[in-house]
Amino acid sequence: MVTTDPEISDRDLLLGDIKELKSSVEVITRRLGNMEVQNQLLKDENEIFKSQIKTVSDFSTNCAREVVEMKSTDTNSQTLSLKHTKQEKSGQINQEMLSNINKRMQLKPELRNTELPVGFTAVLTHDFSLGSYQTIPFDKVLTNKGNVYNPITGVFKAPVRGLYIFSATTHGVGSTVRTEIQKNGVQVAAMQTINFDMGGHTVVLSLEEDDIVLVRNMDSSSHTIHAGNDRYYSSFSGILVTST
Repeated sequence: MVTTDPEISDRDLLLGDIKELKSSVEVITRRLGNMEVQNQLLKDENEIFKSQIKTVSDFSTNCAREVVEMKSTDTNSQTLSLKHTKQEKSGQINQEMLSNINKRMQLKPELRNTELPVGFTAVLTHDFSLGSYQTIPFDKVLTNKGNVYNPITGVFKAPVRGLYIFSATTHGVGSTVRTEIQKNGVQVAAMQTINFDMGGHTVVLSLEEDDIVLVRNMDSSSHTIHAGNDRYYSSFSGILVTST
């Protein structure tokens, strides 16, 4: 049976839902910003391709004109002139292609710079009685860039696909307390404490957008997690290293 902390009121739950909605809005806003940059990039490339097509078309027209002129002038002289013209046009096209490649390479960092920093640290401020397989709601948020962590549910949700680092510590009370870090319901790390001992773990995870990470009781029996008041013995942190 899952127990609920009586200190968490309906108002707290509502505030948690509002924070989640705000987080969702921010994620959508970032996506729209990325889409606008990508759209502008496609428009720029389209203009570049149009320019290349025009250059090739003009080159073909000039070649045809020179062939006609060759019929009324010296064949050898016109052949040499046509060869030089082709070399010049070929060099012009190659220079434009190199310029276009450089332009696209310069635009890509603009898309990367639209990312916002993502990272959080949350701690327990009071001893918490964990029910069977219950998630630990680390209630005090010290850092929450991107609003990616919900202190009401204790759940982190990835705003973007990327490489992340997570760290957790738990301080048990009395008997053996076993907790685990989970990614989408699958254990990725486990911690064990005995007689007021402290357990900790750090993991590096590749996450897809909207993947979730949390810390929970890994046993069916109830346990108490010790907070140590303002010492913050039990904590949960995560940070985005790089998007992929």
